[in-house]
Amino acid sequence: MKAADAVESVPEMGVEHAPGGEGFVLEEIEMRRFMRYLEKTDPPLRFPEKFTVITGRTGAGKSSILDAITFALYAKTTRTDILSVKLADICRPGGYVRIAFRQGDERWDVTRGFTTKKESYLEVTRDGETIQGTIPDKERTIRDVVGLDYDGFRNSTFVRQEEMKELGAASGAQRLAVFQKLFRLEIFEQALERAKEHYATVKGDIQAKDAEIAARQEGLARLPVLREQLANLDAERTARGTRVSELQTAFETVARDVKELETKHERWGQATAAFEDRVARLKTLDVRADEVRAQGQIAAELEPERSTLEKDVADLDRLREELDRLKESKALHDQREAAARATEREFDLAKREHEKRRDEIKNRIDELHRKIASLRTDVDREAAFSSLRDEGRLEERVTRIARELAWLADRVDLVRELSEEQARAEKALARVHEKVASIDQDSFLLTEYKSQLEQLKEDLRREADESHRLIQPLDDAKIEALRQLDAVRFTSEDEKRVEAVSAAVQERTTKRRRLDELTTLLRQVGDVAARLADLGVQRAALEAERSSLEAEVANLRPAQEAFTAAKARLEALQGDLDQERKAWHLLEGQAKAVEEQIAALGRDAEKLKESERARDALRADLEVY
Repeated sequence: MKAADAVESVPEMGVEHAPGGEGFVLEEIEMRRFMRYLEKTDPPLRFPEKFTVITGRTGAGKSSILDAITFALYAKTTRTDILSVKLADICRPGGYVRIAFRQGDERWDVTRGFTTKKESYLEVTRDGETIQGTIPDKERTIRDVVGLDYDGFRNSTFVRQEEMKELGAASGAQRLAVFQKLFRLEIFEQALERAKEHYATVKGDIQAKDAEIAARQEGLARLPVLREQLANLDAERTARGTRVSELQTAFETVARDVKELETKHERWGQATAAFEDRVARLKTLDVRADEVRAQGQIAAELEPERSTLEKDVADLDRLREELDRLKESKALHDQREAAARATEREFDLAKREHEKRRDEIKNRIDELHRKIASLRTDVDREAAFSSLRDEGRLEERVTRIARELAWLADRVDLVRELSEEQARAEKALARVHEKVASIDQDSFLLTEYKSQLEQLKEDLRREADESHRLIQPLDDAKIEALRQLDAVRFTSEDEKRVEAVSAAVQERTTKRRRLDELTTLLRQVGDVAARLADLGVQRAALEAERSSLEAEVANLRPAQEAFTAAKARLEALQGDLDQERKAWHLLEGQAKAVEEQIAALGRDAEKLKESERARDALRADLEVY
């Protein structure tokens, strides 16, 4: 039996099978855990004929079969076109869709689904051979094989029930829009637009070719003029070449003359430079001699001042040593004085703190004595308890004696002893009654006050012991610091001596610097007579060299004048030669440019023929539209 909601595929019999050379032909579909197909479709849904009718009740899963096809090929369905629906909602973990189809002579198998860990996968085989690559690579392969993307495949392959209902109820214009969407009629409109664009493009190309042909014909008309211009340039270039050769010959002749005079020119330059150097050095020696004479005069004037300063600063070192000793004594005295003041302050502070703590304890003791005196009783808690115990004991004793007297009334000797004992007990009990009568709530305060009093007395004894332990070392340290201070004496006389010696050292230091300056200056001046004699010897040698160089320069002057004239002639020829060469090269460049124009016009003649053939072809293409 077949389920009421089962889907059945019924092949249309009597129709020829699709030949192997046609396009996309679906063969079978296998699903598992895809939409309402929770179990594996076994056997798969097969499409053995060219046309297959799928029947079933509403909700049986007919549209799911169409969604399964696009899911396997494109990972999209009409349901996932809605943003709120995802692939994981229609294909559960462990689910998949496998479709088999033919494209031409090849059989393709495509399987897409999710693993139990919700990981997507895609498997593609062609004639049993697995296609390798990533999922995007395999999806591109599928699009290339089918020849359509998802939108094109869906619009050209499926017409859903609701779309057919809309088509039946639509107006003419709406139906046209639906048919355009289903059968993609916009392609024909696009083809028409492209044909119009192509017509306009071809027409523009023909106009461009006409303009190009006219331009090339105009350029070819200039060819005879260019050939005549080239002949004129060749003649002028030959004349310029002859002039360049003549100038080159003259230039080489003058260059040889210059080279022959080059040695004497170099010697003349060396001799002139040496002569000028000797003249300058002689002037420098004269200046140095004048400076030495002036320095000698200054040294003679400064010598008395130097002698006086030397006497004045003779005791500078002794004064410095005395000043250092005084400063050291003052520093040590100040240091020990500061230490003594510090120990005194520390001792006084410790003593004041001890006296403060001692006075506080004494004040608290006096306060407790006043509080004790103000109490209504002098019986403390321990005495009260002791009196109460004595009262009870004595009352019991008196009662016991009274009973014993009654028992021993016939024993005169015992009665007398017991009567005496009874009298003593009653007397003691009376004293105890007096103490008990004075017991009240102040007895407890008295006990507490006495306890505090004993504690304060103990604190006072500890404070005395502690202060002696702390203050005694501080007192010893203070005495030692004062003793050390007395050991280093620094009086007001010593202070005045420091000021006097410091002023003297400062004055003599200034004089010592001036003495050092004069000594250095006089040392630099040295022996003036010896220095002047040495400068005289140098001047005589330089004067002899100057005279010799002056005679040599005079002998070389004619050769130098000839060299200068030849050099000027050579530079003039070089300028003329460069100008003629520049003009020759300019003519050569112009001739080359004309030759290139002539060659280009020759190539343009060939291109003119090609352009005419291309224009004829475009005109023939235009006739088609």
